[in-house]
Amino acid sequence: MHKAATVDTTPKIVTLYKCLTSRYWTGNLDNVFWREFFLLSPRLQELKQILQETSTQDLASNGPKIHSMYLFVVDLLLSKDEHLRIHNALTTLQMFLSAMSNQKSSDVNFTVYLLLGNIDSIDTQFSLFIRNLCDVIKTSDNAQCIHDSLSFFLCFLATLYNSSFISHIFDSYDVFTTLVTAILHQKPGFEVAIYALGLLSACDKFETVNTLRVHLSQISEEPFFEAVLKYSIAQLIALRDEYVAIKPDDSPVSSFFSFFTIRSLPSNPDVKQEQQFATLPDKRLVMFLTIYELCTCNKRFCKFLFQFKENDPDSPSSTLLSLASYINVHQRQSKRAYHFSMLFLILFHLQIDDPITSALLVQSNSDLRVRMCLQRYPFPSYPAKPYVPMGYLLDICCLGIQHNAKLKISTPIYILYLTLLHKSFAFLAQNLIRLEYHWKELWRFLFSFLEFCNTLINSEFSNNAPLIVEPLLNLLAYTVANVDAFVQNTEEMVDLLYKLIRNAQILQLILSKVSLKNRRAADYLLGVISYLTSKASESPDSSPEELMVIIKENIESIPVAEPQVLSNIPPLRESNYRLFHKRVSRDMAELLRNVQIS
Repeated sequence: MHKAATVDTTPKIVTLYKCLTSRYWTGNLDNVFWREFFLLSPRLQELKQILQETSTQDLASNGPKIHSMYLFVVDLLLSKDEHLRIHNALTTLQMFLSAMSNQKSSDVNFTVYLLLGNIDSIDTQFSLFIRNLCDVIKTSDNAQCIHDSLSFFLCFLATLYNSSFISHIFDSYDVFTTLVTAILHQKPGFEVAIYALGLLSACDKFETVNTLRVHLSQISEEPFFEAVLKYSIAQLIALRDEYVAIKPDDSPVSSFFSFFTIRSLPSNPDVKQEQQFATLPDKRLVMFLTIYELCTCNKRFCKFLFQFKENDPDSPSSTLLSLASYINVHQRQSKRAYHFSMLFLILFHLQIDDPITSALLVQSNSDLRVRMCLQRYPFPSYPAKPYVPMGYLLDICCLGIQHNAKLKISTPIYILYLTLLHKSFAFLAQNLIRLEYHWKELWRFLFSFLEFCNTLINSEFSNNAPLIVEPLLNLLAYTVANVDAFVQNTEEMVDLLYKLIRNAQILQLILSKVSLKNRRAADYLLGVISYLTSKASESPDSSPEELMVIIKENIESIPVAEPQVLSNIPPLRESNYRLFHKRVSRDMAELLRNVQIS
């Protein structure tokens, strides 16, 4: 019998993949070739493996083939009835993008050279490709085609995010109108447009005029705001719930529980849970980046955010405060959690600095019931009734500092925490708003942190201490000088001064070891301590209860602070965090770069 001939069962599309990546194949890459190529069903896993096995040198030598594919896709996007080929083309091109970027991830120009080709015509071809892609999203009547185009667009901009070509995207009015239209009409895959808006608005916004950001600042359509918030808030709630799924929150405690009473509880996160927390937050947090960008460039949106579904437990305000508490509590678990803790704090600063939004933070009809993170002890007591948003801001600051106070401390975020507390107190005092809040717990927090600073000074990381001690003392001095303007009763004022006296020795130890640029706040605190202790010395054997009585009797006559001690914290300048913003947006672009079209 004759031996049967071996039959090649390799799918034809895989054979064509190998032709494209082989430097020895020199077939004709005309329209006939590409029309057949994109009619065949993609085999993405096989393509991924072939590209991974192809060396950088071989990819570079096959640059003209890849560029030819790109040029065909540019024209293909104009064919309204080629839905199948467009789907196959975009999924294939996206896999090539991903593979080329991974080959030389630090060199975006490598990807640009292979895909976009000759430098002489690169701008024209690139602009045409973007325009045709936008046209598909705006005018196609095929849901899958729209979804594919949006997904590819996100991958494309994320891949080119660090290149000079990104300006061609955020400066394109076509791109802006396409993304807004997709969101406004909730086209298939419109959530991708929300991701893209955040990334593009954040891109190079301090280095150049970001045209898309300028256009975003001028939007006033509430249906657009509502569409952004409805989807993004749903995603952020799901992200918050993922934290809760790792470790359910403990039962809230009543207000008599000491904020800083350390108790050994089996419910604190175990090693496995800590590892799971380290994987969060994920790409859904880019939704917050979009909200952040809209808040910082569009005052109408910022006001709408506060007022949209304001009494709903899942309102945008409640959700953002809730998620901020979880991310701040776990900020040490991952670089991304730290970055977004900073971003939340910067947004809260900007809201307090703005006259309109700061008023909304304390508006009585804005009372919220917010789910705060109760996954690590200690945590603040549960309010007996809903707070205004500013009350939760104070809790977030306390939680963030308490659960991340390590000797190898990150000074920028702690300065943001302390100055946010300072601004909050100043706003309340200047507007004569007496906030119902667990103030005694907050005083305990402040002086506990003062003890931590004393420990920090005696550690190998003592160089960080002055940067934190100075804003802490400024905060304490302002609080002591103005406490009567924003707490609700004398007992809370007396408790603050009592704790100040009890921590006098720690304060003096710190001042003996730290050189401060400005000692006015420290001198004022020492003056108040000296005055009250002189009154107490008249009864040298006073019990704590008797000492508090003495403080109460003399509370109206404590020294008045100099105007310099009462000076406000200057408004935060977002541009001072230019490099930080660049790191955050690039990290998010990297996270979204490999999201493959389904």
